[in-house]
Parts: sequence; structure tokens; C-alpha cells
Amino acid sequence: STCMTDNPSYICLTEGDRNLYCVNETEKYLDLNGGSVSAFQMHEGNINYINSISAVGRWPCHITIWKGLLFSASFGDGILTAFELGKDGEILRECDRICHKQQGDIAPHMHFVSSMHDADILSVVDWGLDLIEFFILKDNHKLKKVSQIELMKGSGPRQIRYSADGKTLYIVCERSSTIEIFSWDVKYHTIIEHLQSISTRARSDMNSDNQGGLQNAAAALRITPNGRYIYVSNRGDNTICC
Repeated sequence: STCMTDNPSYICLTEGDRNLYCVNETEKYLDLNGGSVSAFQMHEGNINYINSISAVGRWPCHITIWKGLLFSASFGDGILTAFELGKDGEILRECDRICHKQQGDIAPHMHFVSSMHDADILSVVDWGLDLIEFFILKDNHKLKKVSQIELMKGSGPRQIRYSADGKTLYIVCERSSTIEIFSWDVKYHTIIEHLQSISTRARSDMNSDNQGGLQNAAAALRITPNGRYIYVSNRGDNTICC
């Protein structure tokens, strides 16, 4: 079956695929500034619309479920919004908000939000500020920051993944076309050290124009289930590196 929604750009599913949620990457929702998030019910191969609510931020581009709450990251103005969910999967209300501020002439652009390996930490990626932040959730559904990583200026972090044991973090950076690798202290929820920086591009692509003469932009990062390989897509070079 099919459900229509306004410019959906990322989805996530609850356990058992009972409910699906998406961000609608727009600048306005109804008469409000910002995009929206929508909820759907999945049943016997059918998808049914439940409701939508303002995402607060403009152009929400990523979404995840963590500890029973829904989180959306908005690229347009660097806003992370948390929502409470109802028993039937409906989006009830906003319960917390993290707003990044412009730093000089550098604007915030949140790009990714995801839980860490042990599920006790929420990681948030800001492409504009070259910043990764890590949060815990307090009993009142409010976020508390516990640590952060400041990457090289202009690197443009896009996504973060972690090893199966949670002790290694992999960050793909769009503008620098690199994978930044860090060791992580699982007990104290903090970075231990920067281990390595690896280019996502082949040497031949670095030394020649790519298709259309566009600059390369590293995009998605995935780790194979056995943890032995990392794959990153490159927009511009039109390649996948391993």
C-alpha cells in the first residue's frame, strides 16, 4: 500500500516493524516555520497514516527512536527535537529541544542522530560546526550532554557508527572525504584518543577530475555484520570505498 507525505527524507521503524516514522524535509509545516515528522502504522503489508507534528527545525533530515522517544535532527538550523510517543505509535508532543548556535560566520547544521552501542548514549552529528555530541537521558525525558568531539574545521561530519563492542567510533566526514576513527571509553562515555584518519577516495580519483568536475562528498557509512569491513559512498567520484 502507499501513503503520501510531504518530501520524506529518512525513516525509522519500531521493534517488530509495528510503526514507521519519517522526517518531512521542508522549510514550513502548515503555517509554522520548520519541517515535520510523521507517524504510520504497519499492519499485514499495509501502511496507514497516524499523525504529523512540527519538527521545529527547518529541513529535518534524520530520525531515530531511543528509549521510547522519537528524535529528529534538522539541517536547516541545527535543532534536535525529542518527542513523546503514544501507546498506538502516535507522536504526542515535543518533550525536549537542543538548539545549536551560530559561531561567528559558521552556521549549525545537524545531520544525524543515533544511539550508541550500549543504548545508554545518544550521539548527535553537526555537519556545520564539525561537532559530535553525546547525551544521556534523564528521568524527566530531558537530555544531558556528557562529552563531545570537535573535529577539524571544515571536515563536515555526516554520520557516526560504532564497532560491535562499542569501543571504536567511525565518523564519515563529507567535506574532507575521510573516515575519522576514535577509541571510546564505554564506562565513562568519553573519547580516549583519535586513532586514525583514512581517505574515502581512490588515489586515481584524487589525481583526476571526477564525473562532471564536481568536488567529492563522502556520504553514507556502513559496517558489515561481522565488523571486518566498512563501506562509504562517495558523491562526486560516484564510488563506494571499502
